Amino acid sequence: MRAPKSTHMYTDFFQAPVTFNGGATALCFPASVLATPIRTANPHLYASLCEDLRRSLHGKDDLNLLEEALRAWVMHAGRRSDVVTLEHAAADFGVTPRTMQRRLKEQGISFLDLRAQVRMEIARRLLVDSPLSITSIAEQLGFSEISAFTRAFRSYAAESAGISAKHLSYRPESPRRVSR
Repeated sequence: MRAPKSTHMYTDFFQAPVTFNGGATALCFPASVLATPIRTANPHLYASLCEDLRRSLHGKDDLNLLEEALRAWVMHAGRRSDVVTLEHAAADFGVTPRTMQRRLKEQGISFLDLRAQVRMEIARRLLVDSPLSITSIAEQLGFSEISAFTRAFRSYAAESAGISAKHLSYRPESPRRVSR
């Protein structure tokens, strides 16, 4: 987010320093805050909502849940390719890599294809919304050479990274789906 002319409204609202034009959006606070009881918590309402959720999900087709959860995990795990591996994902999901691979295969999804797709979605957003150079974006996404990044991006977006950045052509309504 670009910095507004006056930032005092943000500082007043959050009652903390606010930084603009950062590389990421984050809310930072001490871990001890998580132990603070929520004054407005309602355990009865919580239990009721959980039961409603269980009933509404009962018998529903959950085929897309793993794919959507993995997409979120890849986004959250960061842009470092050494962390975004099948082994790390499986460990975070509490299953073996083989089990995760088998479940993905049942849905016609390849972990590597899904990871590549999410990385290209991140790349497109960064090309459009950040002041970073194509070289910096390629490095952030774990590409060892810019030529590998531009090849991958051209294959995904059907246009070069430079053209995408220049024309700000990010269109979230038409992402390429992983084949099933």
